Amino acid sequence: MQLETTEGKKTDLLSGLYNKVIETPRITLQPISREFIPDIHTGYTHEVAKFLYAQPCKKYADTVRRIEFAIKEMLAGRQSNFQIRDNATGNFVGCANLQHSNNRPKPVFWLLPGWQGQGYGTEVFKALKTYTTRYLNYEFMVAVVAEENLPGIKILEKIGAKKLLHITLKKNELGVQHALRTYRMYK
Repeated sequence: MQLETTEGKKTDLLSGLYNKVIETPRITLQPISREFIPDIHTGYTHEVAKFLYAQPCKKYADTVRRIEFAIKEMLAGRQSNFQIRDNATGNFVGCANLQHSNNRPKPVFWLLPGWQGQGYGTEVFKALKTYTTRYLNYEFMVAVVAEENLPGIKILEKIGAKKLLHITLKKNELGVQHALRTYRMYK
């Protein structure tokens, strides 16, 4: 369904999601913005991205293009892209993404190293599930995680995601191949 904006442009109703914020006791997921491009550029390192498809940008301008694309995708209603902030300090701690595809949102997130291993990943997934339940019509969420990403697997199992027997091999942007597990999270 389309909606006409005050500027006379037609937009998908999902673009109204661009203003939605999800808070947990320790973190806030807010729509991605240009404000945090410097933090994203320096924080999204090879260590952080080792199990993810998208790899760090070498040039700052490439990070800017990637964030501009993420904002356009969110405004078009094809994805929800968030920056994650610590509630106590307001500091940037990572990013999260939900691809809206076939009524089966696909969550992905990353956290800065200093925020890993402290339960923040579980909070991010719970926040994403809250967001999808409130704002998206879906059958189930699908999460794909590298077999070697034991912390990611632990988070998915902790929140009750159901492991499927489906395992695939996929190369990331650098050509590194990972065996991937698929999980489902039902409403």
